[in-house]
Amino acid sequence: VPLWDDRKIYVSTAYGGRWKLCHCSSVFHSTCSTSREFNIAAGALVIRGPRQAYREVPCTFRRDCDLGQLDVEDPWEEDRIGFLFGVNVTCGTAEPAISNPAKNESLTLQSNHSALQYGGWWTVCYCFGPDCSTRHHFS
Repeated sequence: VPLWDDRKIYVSTAYGGRWKLCHCSSVFHSTCSTSREFNIAAGALVIRGPRQAYREVPCTFRRDCDLGQLDVEDPWEEDRIGFLFGVNVTCGTAEPAISNPAKNESLTLQSNHSALQYGGWWTVCYCFGPDCSTRHHFS
């Protein structure tokens, strides 16, 4: 739900995506207090990044692991996805075991990948490029 102050718009969302902007005219609505009153198209807001927030993926020891497709809005060539081993792990606190370009395509780790030397859960993290060289860049 956006809040506005003068000419600034504040958007509260944890997700990337395309958002429709709507306007309410005080000529037609005196209060502009309900969503139905915002019925004039005013453009679009594009927020880069994953369209979902936090995600965990299970992997089995010595088996191919389908990490699935990360659904990203407008990924840049320098953006990266990182995978941290474990659940309840905070992105940015450790170096990702795996770091790949952030593309809207499925990613599978082969069973012989060094990261699959044991089974468990992985936490998916995201880095907005161009600099994804350290753990601090992943969120």
